[in-house]
Amino acid sequence: GALPDDTFLSNSDELGEVVETGETPDLPAPDQAQPMPPLADVQAALRWAGRYDGDTDGRDGPDTQAAIWAQMAADRSSTDPGTAMAALIAERAEWQKESGLTELKDDQTGLSVLAPMDLLQFDRNDPVVSIYGPKDGSGVALILFSKPGGQQELIDISGLITTLAWVPQPQRQIEDGHMVLDGANADHISRAEGWVRDGRAEGFVLIWPAADPEGQRRMVDEIAQSLRRTGPAANDDE
Repeated sequence: GALPDDTFLSNSDELGEVVETGETPDLPAPDQAQPMPPLADVQAALRWAGRYDGDTDGRDGPDTQAAIWAQMAADRSSTDPGTAMAALIAERAEWQKESGLTELKDDQTGLSVLAPMDLLQFDRNDPVVSIYGPKDGSGVALILFSKPGGQQELIDISGLITTLAWVPQPQRQIEDGHMVLDGANADHISRAEGWVRDGRAEGFVLIWPAADPEGQRRMVDEIAQSLRRTGPAANDDE
């Protein structure tokens, strides 16, 4: 499944006769092999490229290796894994820059996250959430949520998200300590993801234009991987 679609096998006797023998082309030598970048960075770049859905834990394994070779086969930029992965990491970094990804530190929830702040503007705070709405008609919105508690509070927040239609007609995945809601309508793609961490139910909702599903997938992953607690929340004393 990793071979390019235009790959084929042929026998030399089916290719016809040589009309004129050409000279051996003077091709440049291959680039020198490069060391493999840190594996956690490689995994993050492979997730961004849609080749890998595992953890960015820096641990090698068959899934990581399969993703590396699948990316090399599809991209064809280099036959050297180190060179190819360095190029992919640089491509992701350029996309992050073009997307306006900036660290957002939210005092209401005490959360920090990489977010496309060129597309967002602060709207309002509620007791459990901070809402950043579309900027200049971008069609993008980001909601951060944080509440003291555990699994029941996470389930309650998923119900609130559904009631407010931030994720329309969601498909739910609710496990112990983790929930994901995915939904879409004619205009937007939405995802909510939350965790139970250190005695709090916390996470995010991203609303994204329906015309850009690849951008939404990449942005969801950037937000999910970067979400951190960096300070107290306004409702810490509840």
